[in-house]
Amino acid sequence: MAHEVIVEGSLGLQKKKGVEPRYFVLYEDRLDYFKSEDDRNHEPDPRGCLKIADIQQLEEIEGGFSLNVLGQQSTLMALEAGDEEEWIHHIRRLLRQAAEQANGSFKKKSKVNFAEELVEITHQYTARPTDSDGAVSPHGNAHASLPDPPVSPPAAPPAAPPPVNTLNSKPSPGQLNMQVVCSGVLNVERKGKQVAKYFILLADRLLYYETEEDSKAPDSQPRGSVMLSEVLKFEELPMVFL
Repeated sequence: MAHEVIVEGSLGLQKKKGVEPRYFVLYEDRLDYFKSEDDRNHEPDPRGCLKIADIQQLEEIEGGFSLNVLGQQSTLMALEAGDEEEWIHHIRRLLRQAAEQANGSFKKKSKVNFAEELVEITHQYTARPTDSDGAVSPHGNAHASLPDPPVSPPAAPPAAPPPVNTLNSKPSPGQLNMQVVCSGVLNVERKGKQVAKYFILLADRLLYYETEEDSKAPDSQPRGSVMLSEVLKFEELPMVFL
């Protein structure tokens, strides 16, 4: 966790009843806030924290800025004219930096490159190399030189699991290949609104739950599943930073 402060100071948090002052501290990886500067100096833990990786959009407004955090909107207002400019500059820089780092490495399991992970796994189902008889090579290389296996009677093919192809169907526990590739919160667009759900990408399917806590509950079942072998088209949409 980063500890070097980039900028700190008071901002107004927009509430239904008006703007309430809070004390904010911006780090490389998060935005902490306290009820007041006095709390900042005496309390070890902040009242709240926004992870930079969870900020999906920054919008500059008159006298402040708005942050879209996992589908939830938070509006912060400058208490003195012009104070918002420094905050906007640094947060926008951190968002750009986080996006560049995530797009440059598949090792980071974040929202930014979650789509790239899905593309790579889906590609394995549509572009596997074949051997000389046209069968899929289990070793991923059609030209590898391997010793001939011992001859044995052909085994009966395993029973195929029932197809699961919509986000409204629930697979049984026996159907799941629990090799987790990556997981995280993504927004699902429904009737023009963004709804946050918790997704888990397995080697053969994409699962979703209402929350991360639901996915860890004993005997939990996903709300839905999509088999990667049945994905016909995948389109990556760009992140938007205003």
